[in-house]
Amino acid sequence: MPATAEEVAEAEAEQVQVNCGWGPKEILTENGRVTGVVFKRCTSVLNEAGRFAPVYDEAVRRELRRIVDEGLADNVAARVVDGTGDNLLYDDGRPPRRSQQRLYEHYRAESGEK
Repeated sequence: MPATAEEVAEAEAEQVQVNCGWGPKEILTENGRVTGVVFKRCTSVLNEAGRFAPVYDEAVRRELRRIVDEGLADNVAARVVDGTGDNLLYDDGRPPRRSQQRLYEHYRAESGEK
């Protein structure tokens, strides 16, 4: 996605992971809240005249819904930010749900690795 030098510098300062060659296709929502983003593969950015005219391969896409859902459901590392500086662990009464572990197990199973 095109970005100014300032936008690139800000992203680098915030340690944003940049995945070149992908463009947003759809924002997924549920009950008025964003739950994920669907990306599609960008096969070219400029047309024959050198103008910005991205072309996408609709067959290749990434759906981040699972990652977003797991992150929002994680209740193990959640902290209460109340201005006191205590940063106490948040306890919502549910059984512990570790998003990183659950995603690891999901992708490991999906890859066929034991």
